[in-house]
Amino acid sequence: MKTYLKYLLPVAVLVLGVAGMLMLMKTAPETKRVKKPRAVPVVEVVPLKRSDYQVTLHSQGSVAPVIESHLVAEVRGKIVAVSPHLAQGGFFTQNEWLVSLEDRDYRNAVATARADLAKAKVQLREEQARAEQAHKDWLRLGEGGQANALVLRKPQLESAQAAVEAAVARLAQARLDLQRTRIHAPFTGRVREKQADVGQFVMAGATLATLFGVDAVEIQLPLSSSDYAQLSRIWPTQHAASAPTVTLSSAQGQWQGRLVRDLGIVDPLTRQHIIVVQVTDPYRLQAQAGKVLEVGRFVSAEIPAGVLHAVFVIPATAVREGSYVLIEQENRLKRVPIKPVWRSTTEVVVQSGLEAGMHLITTPMTLAAEGMSVKVAGRD
Repeated sequence: MKTYLKYLLPVAVLVLGVAGMLMLMKTAPETKRVKKPRAVPVVEVVPLKRSDYQVTLHSQGSVAPVIESHLVAEVRGKIVAVSPHLAQGGFFTQNEWLVSLEDRDYRNAVATARADLAKAKVQLREEQARAEQAHKDWLRLGEGGQANALVLRKPQLESAQAAVEAAVARLAQARLDLQRTRIHAPFTGRVREKQADVGQFVMAGATLATLFGVDAVEIQLPLSSSDYAQLSRIWPTQHAASAPTVTLSSAQGQWQGRLVRDLGIVDPLTRQHIIVVQVTDPYRLQAQAGKVLEVGRFVSAEIPAGVLHAVFVIPATAVREGSYVLIEQENRLKRVPIKPVWRSTTEVVVQSGLEAGMHLITTPMTLAAEGMSVKVAGRD
């Protein structure tokens, strides 16, 4: 009997437990599921309107001189004097004296050439007299016929005449060499580098200094293909009359330049086009006011490239995936595809596809399903 109860009691307890659990489950109150309402995103909008848009191209470049050349000795000699303006950074004007070479040998050459010319002229006169006498002698002899050139001393006369001309040329060359011992500035400019000084003996062709002009400077500006195409619409033939005025700026100031030409090449590394802007009187030698624009300065450029009329200008951040925008319409979201006619880093310009009065959504949205409900900020 005890053995029987030993196995029966655990089974009875287990059965009673399962029966109780089933009874509790059956009599437990039913739980109702409540669907949580989805949050409606709050967005900011701006009404769209058409306006005119000034296209401005941006580029950068370094200032370089329009004219830069070497001051070169055309004759050899020892430098005996140098202008105080011939120093690195020094200014000079066109035809100003800069360097003098020792000229004693060249003055002697002029004197010798002058004497040779006088001697040649005497010999020419003597030969002319002989030729006249030969002609008279031929006529006096009365042999008739035509006298040949040798009888009339024509070859001798031509030789004497050529000797005079050669002496004239040697004198002119000697005077020119003497003149070249005093070297003058070829243009108004500034000294980049001085390479010779007093006491130095230089040969013909030796570089004495490197100079650059200060009447104007140039800046080469690279443009992308799209920027270059836009510029070509308003400057198709590169006429000066249609060239836009370019604003150049740096931390030190601002300057106005003129677009003067297109290099007509594409950089093989960057695949960009190169245009050239020129600024006159960069060192303000003629103007009394304004900042100096030095050679070598790095500047930013703003190039006006025409006006787009009756367009929509929207923030670049409002364009999604580069191809569409979000519009709020009766508290619903709508996707509208666009085809921009111009882009900048901050703005996108659209000609068609949008309508005035549309509410452009400017709020960033990670989820933007067509037709989803939205709430406009500040609207009741």
